[in-house]
Amino acid sequence: MRIKLHPDGLVRVNDGGSTVYLDTLENFARDFGAAPPALPEGMTMLTYDSETKVLTYTDAKGNAHPVEGRATFAFGENVAGAIGAIGQAKLEREAAPVGAPEVAPAAAPAGLRVAGVRRDIARF
Repeated sequence: MRIKLHPDGLVRVNDGGSTVYLDTLENFARDFGAAPPALPEGMTMLTYDSETKVLTYTDAKGNAHPVEGRATFAFGENVAGAIGAIGQAKLEREAAPVGAPEVAPAAAPAGLRVAGVRRDIARF
């Protein structure tokens, strides 16, 4: 599974060449239950492949900056593992009538630290 945080404010998750999730950063945070991590200074895009364990940042000029070695990127692994619940939360959010209360998001897995906030409740 490939997760991309685009400079245009979109989150795209592809699986085998097919897009399985595409939405704004704000809606992704609602559906996943946590915001994506902040990008390092000077970087505008993040790409993570959960199969190859390759994490790459891209700068404003389009230069790729892969993180050396293969390492598990917790945020990417958690998104890949919860993509079914994230997609379901999106469908429910989009199907809710205007003015209806928000659907509870798929919570980030227990122990995930995002933007300095620890999420200890996992609810799908």
